[in-house]
Amino acid sequence: MKRYSFSKLKQKQIRLSASFGKRRLFYFIAALIASLLVLAGTFLDESLGWRIIAVFVKFSLAFLAFVLAKQSGYLDPAGDKSLVSPYLILALVPVVFSAVAWLGPFSGPVDYLSVAVGLLGTLGTALWEELYFRLWGRILFEENGKYRAFDFLFIALTFGSMHLINLIAAPAGTVLIQAMLAVLTGLFLQSLYSASGSLRLVILFHFLMNAVNSLFGSWLTDPEAGRFFPALTAAAPLILGAFYALSAAILTRRAHLLITPPSLFRRKKDAGKR
Repeated sequence: MKRYSFSKLKQKQIRLSASFGKRRLFYFIAALIASLLVLAGTFLDESLGWRIIAVFVKFSLAFLAFVLAKQSGYLDPAGDKSLVSPYLILALVPVVFSAVAWLGPFSGPVDYLSVAVGLLGTLGTALWEELYFRLWGRILFEENGKYRAFDFLFIALTFGSMHLINLIAAPAGTVLIQAMLAVLTGLFLQSLYSASGSLRLVILFHFLMNAVNSLFGSWLTDPEAGRFFPALTAAAPLILGAFYALSAAILTRRAHLLITPPSLFRRKKDAGKR
C-alpha cells in the first residue's frame, strides 16, 4: 500500500472541498459535543458513586478521533518523530516547574485506587484532547505546513472555551483562569506539535502536566497544609501563561508556521508591475 506523507495527504480533495468557515463550525461543534459528553460522564460518576464512566467516555472519544483520522488517510504514525529531542526538554520545563510549585507535605495514607483511576482519567483526557484539538486542528487548518493566523488562534480559543463548561460546577474565577491558561497552553501545544511533528510528545506533555497538578494538588497533599513555596504556587498560572505564550511565539516564528500576508510595500510593487 502506498504511504503518504502528512503534507501530501493535506492536498486531498476530501478536506479541501470544505471552506474554512465550515471547517471552523465543524471543529467547534464537535468539540462542544465531546466536552459535554465528558461532563455528563463526570456527573454520572458523581451521582452514582462510580469512577469509570467519564474515563470510558474519554477513551471512546480518543478512539473515535484516531479511527476517523486513520480511515480518512490523514494519520501517519510513521511520520511521528522521536520523543528524544530538544522539544522534549522544552515540554518538561513547565512540568518540573509545576511539580516544584505544588510540592508540600503529605497528608497521610494515600488511596491508591483513587490515584490509579485518576491517572487513567488523566491519560484519557490527554489522548482525546490531543487527538481532537491538535491532530484534527492540524488536519482541518494546516496548509502546506502553515496556518492562517486566525485559524491558529481559533484552535487555541476553541480549546480554552471548552473549559468554560466547568462553570456549571466550579467557581467562576477559577474557571476563567483555567480557560485563559488553556488558551495559552493550546497555542503552545499546537506550535510544539507542528514544529516537532510529534503527536506523541504533546500527548505525553498533556498527561504529565495534568498528572502533576492532580497528584500534588488533590491526592498527595493536604489542601489546607502549608506549601514549601506558597508564593510560587500562587504565581504559577501567571508564570506558566507567560512561558506558554513566549514559547509558542518563538516556535511559531522559527518554524514558519503562519502564512504571512504580503506587506503593503510588496502589494503596491506587484500592482505597479501589472
